[in-house]
Amino acid sequence: MRVLVWMMAVLAALLGTPALAQVTVIHAGSVIRDADGEPSGPATITIEDGRIVSIVDGLQTPGGEALVIDLADKTVLPGLIDLHVHLTGDPGGDFWKEATEPDEWGVVVGAKNARITALAGFTTVREAGSGPETAFALRRGTAEGLIPGPRIVAAGVPLAIIGVTVGLLVFNAPFSFMALLGFLSLSGMLVKNGIVLVEQIKLEMESREPFDAVVLASISRVRPVCMAAITTILGMVPLLFDAFFESMAVVIMFGLGFATVLTLIVIPVLYTLVYGIKPGKDQHV
Repeated sequence: MRVLVWMMAVLAALLGTPALAQVTVIHAGSVIRDADGEPSGPATITIEDGRIVSIVDGLQTPGGEALVIDLADKTVLPGLIDLHVHLTGDPGGDFWKEATEPDEWGVVVGAKNARITALAGFTTVREAGSGPETAFALRRGTAEGLIPGPRIVAAGVPLAIIGVTVGLLVFNAPFSFMALLGFLSLSGMLVKNGIVLVEQIKLEMESREPFDAVVLASISRVRPVCMAAITTILGMVPLLFDAFFESMAVVIMFGLGFATVLTLIVIPVLYTLVYGIKPGKDQHV
């Protein structure tokens, strides 16, 4: 009986003890910290629970049971971003297979390509087109750590449909082939804004509280995103008077204008909801 009580007490203590953070230390021969800077000398990169917490000069000896990765003869740089990929398909090959292979096979191909993409140094990609639901399944697999691969982003595009519909109705323009081309171009612009915003949030989190990081990152992206949207919209104005390009201009102007505002609001809100980020006790929304 005493043994049973002792075992239950040990189990309760283990369950009540918070899990130790997984620490990884990288010894790098040199580090490129930003695109404008020169590679530094030897440095030690400390990672806790998948997040970089410090980069110090010199090769420091870690304490505890940290996992040490020796890259003393390598140069380490931030992850790259690819804004146009098709992970669930392979270029070239036998095109007749597309008519016989099920869409689910795209997830298997995507898992292979996601791993290759990550090993090539790309940590964030924009999936530009795939079979039904295959890219979403692949995105979930990489996000939950079941499949090795980069962060797959496809956020903000559905918001553009609202503005596109309003614009086509106002100008009584058809959703023609040129309008479809405009919508594809619009998708690229919005996904790029989403990627940059999310990366800015992660950058701010290195030195701030999560809620403050989301707010400050969103504020810092307002001016560049709005200026880019305004210049693009003004550039489309002359095409409104061309019968051939009118529908494309309407799609880009209204879709980009409407979705830009929503992107700066909806993406930060969704980010806080998905990751459970809440303001501190002394903060007010």
